[in-house]
Amino acid sequence: MRDPLKESFDRFVVIAKDGNTFSRSAREELVRSRTTILAMKFNLKVKKSKDKDAETFEVPAVIIASDGRTTAYRVESDDSKKIRLVDEYTAIGTSGVCFLIHKLAKYLQLLVHHHDDNVDPADQRLTLRSKVDMLGHVVGQFVESGWPMGFVLVGYEPTENRCRIFNMGSDGFAIDKGDFGGDGSGYEPVIGTLESYAGKTYTGRRVINVMKKILAVALKHDPYSGGTCRGIIITPIGYKEVDLNA
Repeated sequence: MRDPLKESFDRFVVIAKDGNTFSRSAREELVRSRTTILAMKFNLKVKKSKDKDAETFEVPAVIIASDGRTTAYRVESDDSKKIRLVDEYTAIGTSGVCFLIHKLAKYLQLLVHHHDDNVDPADQRLTLRSKVDMLGHVVGQFVESGWPMGFVLVGYEPTENRCRIFNMGSDGFAIDKGDFGGDGSGYEPVIGTLESYAGKTYTGRRVINVMKKILAVALKHDPYSGGTCRGIIITPIGYKEVDLNA
């Protein structure tokens, strides 16, 4: 049976941004890059109204953040978008070829919104684990085609009322990272810092400031990371794309 989603993916897996087919040497050159992808779970403090003395409540939340620098022998950018929103509950970041992240996100969007009209939409909602498993196949295809990459997928799981963070390397094996995770050369220097801040309760403004500080430390210790810093916060009540430049 024909699989139109897989066929569409197979068509772009060896195609670059401008539709030109790259030789293997060109691909290897493009992927010689480093990056910083960070993710952290926390409890978001929300006011029930805009009144100064309004009651507050907490909801599970997760933030994913990245730098914007891509370096290679002849390709360099300080404004690469390494994280993308997939749907209202899911975001993805890559530690591989940065310009392919929009294709990963688009492919996953096709899968997420591909419904059977004869089945209740509520019964077709994909879990985060299902999305990760689907992307495992995609990552394997990229690796076989000469594009080594891994990704970090974060999101909110409505059926369990909790947020999750998954890491997947070029081997296609996914790991549930618990309260924090990340990838790239800028991640290891801040593992201890992420651990100390993860799982706590913050206001939206406070968690943005915390992630700015953590990214600043990562960029200070990793000469390959820098440029425009971005973030996405995901909660049960909505998502927000945030500016994380110090």
